Amino acid sequence: MKIKIYCLSFLLFLFFFDSNAQMIELTFTGKSDSFHVPLNYILIENMTQGGDTMLYFPDTVIVLGTVGINEGFKNNNFMVQQNYPNPFNNQTVINIYMPEESYLDISIHNAIGKEVTSYKNNLNRGFHSFSFRPGNEKFYFLTSIYKSEVKTIKMLTVSSDPKQNCDLSYDGLISYNATLKSHKSSKGFVYSFGDQLKFVGYTGADSDTIIDSPGFDVTYEFEFNLGFPCPGIPSFVFGGQTYTTVQIGSQCWMAENLNIGIMINSTSNPGNNGITEKYCYNNDTNKCNTYGGLYQWNEMMQYVSTAGTQGICPAGWHLPANVEWTELTDYLGSMSIAGGKMKEPGTVHWYSPNTGATNSSGFTTLPGGYYDHSSSFISLGIYGNFWSSMEYDSSDAWGWRLSYITTNVYADNYTRKHGLTVRCLKDCTPPPTQANAGPDSVNIVGDSIALMGNTAVIGQGLWTIFSGGVGNFADSTNPTTIFYGLPGNTYNLVWTISNICGSSSDTVIINFEMSYPNCGIITDIRDGRTYNTVIIGSQCWMAENLNIGIRINSGSGGQLQTDNGIIEKFCYNNYESNCDIYGGLYEWPEMMEYNPSDTGTIGTTQGICPAGWHLATDTEWTTLTDYLGGTSLAGGEMKETDTIHWYSPNTGATNSSGFTALPGGQRLNYNGNFSHLRSSAYFWSSTEYDSYEAWQRVLFYGGIDVFFEYYLKHEGRSVRCIKD
Repeated sequence: MKIKIYCLSFLLFLFFFDSNAQMIELTFTGKSDSFHVPLNYILIENMTQGGDTMLYFPDTVIVLGTVGINEGFKNNNFMVQQNYPNPFNNQTVINIYMPEESYLDISIHNAIGKEVTSYKNNLNRGFHSFSFRPGNEKFYFLTSIYKSEVKTIKMLTVSSDPKQNCDLSYDGLISYNATLKSHKSSKGFVYSFGDQLKFVGYTGADSDTIIDSPGFDVTYEFEFNLGFPCPGIPSFVFGGQTYTTVQIGSQCWMAENLNIGIMINSTSNPGNNGITEKYCYNNDTNKCNTYGGLYQWNEMMQYVSTAGTQGICPAGWHLPANVEWTELTDYLGSMSIAGGKMKEPGTVHWYSPNTGATNSSGFTTLPGGYYDHSSSFISLGIYGNFWSSMEYDSSDAWGWRLSYITTNVYADNYTRKHGLTVRCLKDCTPPPTQANAGPDSVNIVGDSIALMGNTAVIGQGLWTIFSGGVGNFADSTNPTTIFYGLPGNTYNLVWTISNICGSSSDTVIINFEMSYPNCGIITDIRDGRTYNTVIIGSQCWMAENLNIGIRINSGSGGQLQTDNGIIEKFCYNNYESNCDIYGGLYEWPEMMEYNPSDTGTIGTTQGICPAGWHLATDTEWTTLTDYLGGTSLAGGEMKETDTIHWYSPNTGATNSSGFTALPGGQRLNYNGNFSHLRSSAYFWSSTEYDSYEAWQRVLFYGGIDVFFEYYLKHEGRSVRCIKD
């Protein structure tokens, strides 16, 4: 650990200070060998008064706001200080500066946007203090509105109490002689001008310390020496050779190229024979000792294709996949500059100029070239080529390349028969528990459901809403929490279990039934099947397609359902399961039970409907669509609102009527085939057009219209009944 002590900041402050108040902004950054290094976290300690606080990535700025000794805030701007402490346990404090008397509107929302508490009042000019006590969430957003200005801060809790309700209380106006307060830890962090502060920046396995007494805006730059060995495993022996390690961010890498196995001549190919076989550049074993072995991809993978497999790496290590190579280059600043930080400096092994090589990461890339499967060796001193364990296609795999003339890292595809260098990456153990969000649940009555995610044995679980609109979890970290949604909405909820090794996610579909006025659930005494109902205007309709009768298969065209005293139905593609979902498909005469056409304003033909119900006439269908705004709009209000049964996009579907039209498709008269399941809903009326055709209504997945048209009576269509 290095320590730097600054004296200039406070001296300059004393020179410029008058009795006016001011705000100090401290910014922190890090570098290694002139390259930017992201900071993991920063510890800030007050060495004069005691107390400390922490800043966590990506936050690298702390604002120390103060009320003035005489005049108040020098710039006289509306300001919301970051809460302190942050993260916090049971309570945190927020200070807000009002440039003049005005109305202040504060609201606090949880991570899904639900307001949990608020404060609204007219306040005088000055600094005002508020205390916030959290509930059972981890993240909160505080938004303050002063006149036309809006400011938001994020607050993080380190514990939650499901029994406690969120509360925001006003603590009063802060005295003009109050000392400067910043982010605070649970011990309380207080700063007065002249106090000596210690800042400790951490990244990877290194840290740097700066001591100063800040009096105005300052940017502090920590200096790091990267390339530290992995904690606890600075080196290990594998195959009789000792390998050193390097910790880069959260990853532990081998700091040398792998050199394991028996050398074979460049005219030979390795085989799946239980022996690890390698090439050495120019068939020279000394080159393997310096640059590591060159391996064909299949040999490296030990003839499996699973990304991240152990392959020829030692136990507890694995072959890095693209995502892990990307994590490395991202940590080092991006693919455009990471190469310089990964290459061994100098020109002992690399050709000149070895552009930008600093090896500030400690990765120590050597330019081992590669084996061209035509039996030649290429580019020693020019390129370092590393295999990824990820396939590109059936013949190629991904590789990562560094060059002597650039700081870039390139991701390329190579034929698997090439021989490339190998680096191994330490397994992250233990990985998080595999997430299981539980079974999908649809048509839920009410607005809540107990979820059925699995318990996170390893890691921390978190529920989030991927899609579906406004909803709320009673406790987003509880796998079996109660989820509250809106009737009629379909949600995609994600259960994610994470730890330092990564995360695992699973999705569950939750659908709440819309609550509609109805005339009760009816039971068809003929087969015991029940149907939901819905009142639309003056009519009471079945809210489900009718499904009564004995299934007969459709294997040819023409009339197949006959007047034999038995109700007969088609099921789409001759599967009974489709009738269970979409209802039966009926020829018009069979539906009518061979009664004549019904042209009444209110129908009288029961047909195959249950007792007390009848088949809707063409006029009754028109009454329905007129009530819903006409045929150009009614379809959207009648269609079920998802793409589980309807094809996407199911345009304009709101089901605001509760009719819940399902796209049961049709059975064709001319050849007996089925068509348009999930794309169209066809409903018979009891009114014929002529002796061969009858009126029907059609809804389509791509629009909000209801089409009325006539069609052959021996087509198979869905049926809805209406109450007498």
